Amino acid sequence: FIKKNDGEHIRGTECDQKILSRKESNGTVYSPNWPLPYQANIVCRYYIYGMEDAQHLERVRLDFDKFHMDDHRADDAHECTDAYLKLYMQGQEERQAVDEFDHVFCGNQAPPALISEGPRLVMVFSSGQTKGTGFRARYSFETDYKVPGTPSPNNTCHFWYLSESQATGDFNSPRYPANYPSSTRCEYIFLGGLGEQVKIVFNYFKTKAELAYHGYNEACVEDWLEIYEVSTKGESSKIGRYCAKTAPGPIVSDAGVNMMKVILHTDHTGVASGFSATYYFLKDVNKFGDCGGNITGEENGLITSPGYPNPYKNDRQMCNWYVTVRPGHKVFLHFTLFLIEGHPGERGCPSAVVRVWKNLSDAPLELCGEGLSNDTREVISTSNVLKLSFMTAQKAVGNGGFRAVWTEIREDPGCDEIRCAVTGYCISSRLRCNELPNCGSSDNTDEDDCVRSPELNLYLVGGVSSGCVAFTLLTLCLVCRSRRRRRRRRRRPPFGDRPPLRPPPPSEVPAMHFVSMDTV
Repeated sequence: FIKKNDGEHIRGTECDQKILSRKESNGTVYSPNWPLPYQANIVCRYYIYGMEDAQHLERVRLDFDKFHMDDHRADDAHECTDAYLKLYMQGQEERQAVDEFDHVFCGNQAPPALISEGPRLVMVFSSGQTKGTGFRARYSFETDYKVPGTPSPNNTCHFWYLSESQATGDFNSPRYPANYPSSTRCEYIFLGGLGEQVKIVFNYFKTKAELAYHGYNEACVEDWLEIYEVSTKGESSKIGRYCAKTAPGPIVSDAGVNMMKVILHTDHTGVASGFSATYYFLKDVNKFGDCGGNITGEENGLITSPGYPNPYKNDRQMCNWYVTVRPGHKVFLHFTLFLIEGHPGERGCPSAVVRVWKNLSDAPLELCGEGLSNDTREVISTSNVLKLSFMTAQKAVGNGGFRAVWTEIREDPGCDEIRCAVTGYCISSRLRCNELPNCGSSDNTDEDDCVRSPELNLYLVGGVSSGCVAFTLLTLCLVCRSRRRRRRRRRRPPFGDRPPLRPPPPSEVPAMHFVSMDTV
């Protein structure tokens, strides 16, 4: 019933067979007595099991090349009433679910190629009352990566994602959320249509790495993930290498780049749960995004997050700034404020990220968190062009954003303008006293000895304002009180509240006596 050395007969049964994988092995299985007609009234079971352990996970592929049984079907044409072949693709035999078969076949038409959902496949052949030639099929054990996407035909960990098939979807490390196997290399290729761009957002990330902090680029030497842009000429440009818990930030390919590649590498020791991510194919995206721009012909300037000084929005945004200075000069970028959600060491930058390209052909710096280290707070380009991008995902919650000062600095060791005393940079004399730290955070050469308008003391202003308000209120109270007193006086008689005097009646008037006087 099986090719010699492919499996073994199960003792105590008439014709049951067990076939175990020898790691991506293959073989042939056929009905009893093949190629002669099978006998009536026999039932044979074929248990075909792939590998399943911490390092290996397989599935079973079945390809029929011969198939002939009597075609007796019920009225609904979905059930064979005599000879049949039933297939169980999901390990139903473990729970004795004999009625929950996935497929049943009879007749003369060979079934299509079938792949199990897991490492186990069971075939049950019943000959019924009639005789027939039976079947012959080739089985093969394939590594089951449990990765959505279009797999490569050679059963390697290589998957394709095409915009013409699906505009958005998910992809993940092998066997996610279970641990990925060791000694594995997986490639994920994303190909959009003409004029499209690729966006990737990571939902979970963890690789095996003995790191205490930031798992980025040169720090990643064990298990790691790399992201590349691929030009129309097939040239790859690395965005970054990531490991440990440092999740990559949201990434969108440059305008005109419709292909991206993700590579997962694992070494021979230790494993972890890997990653889960979502891809999008975008159309009609502006080169500068929602808030970027092309900056030329200037000697310095400011670049800020959208809406600054207000927090950036809790929504997906993309901004690209290109700063180009004169030949023979470089761009000095200095962050004066930096509050971007995420943490480089604990969880990376999965929701929002700032990237700085010192050179457009090299991998960028990837930044997030609250504040920056000394080696990332100030950046100098390696040519006369610097690129800065700010990108957020839909899951972003928002934060304070960033403020960066950029300055054109001269490469020539001779300097006939402003020589920064601490950093040594040579900057334009027109930048003196512009109230921007063009020499850097630790150098005030360009701002020293500047005559500025006197600044008001806020406490003094507050005190004077409060005193004026109190004086005004007191004056109003006194005026109101004085007016109230005046009204009362107007209503009161001239001599108080005494009633007026009346003349006495005539009887009471005393008699008047006249005295004569002699004159001399």
